[in-house]
Amino acid sequence: MDDETRYTNSDVPFSRFHGILTPRERRVIFDCFRKYHHVIFETYEMLDSDDIALSLAGRLRTPVWKLKRKTEGFDFVFVDEAQLFNENERRLLPFLSKDVTRTFQSRCS
Repeated sequence: MDDETRYTNSDVPFSRFHGILTPRERRVIFDCFRKYHHVIFETYEMLDSDDIALSLAGRLRTPVWKLKRKTEGFDFVFVDEAQLFNENERRLLPFLSKDVTRTFQSRCS
């Protein structure tokens, strides 16, 4: 987020979109991101969905949540328009359920 050089000059693409951009195009994208980030954090004092997803991911990967999810997790998680989720948001989905799929799969095997 704070390292423009790393974002613009990376040999390893951070995403498919990032991989097709030239360093000059990446600088434009990074500048837009920086302006967006300033408005969201400094002007409106809000978090964006990616920040929330990253914070939540840290909590959902803990042993405490692993124990709690058996009773507090959702039975089903239905997702509409999953293509609109970014990678960090998509990674949260498996942690929201009670994780009964393993039990179900083992019964079906």
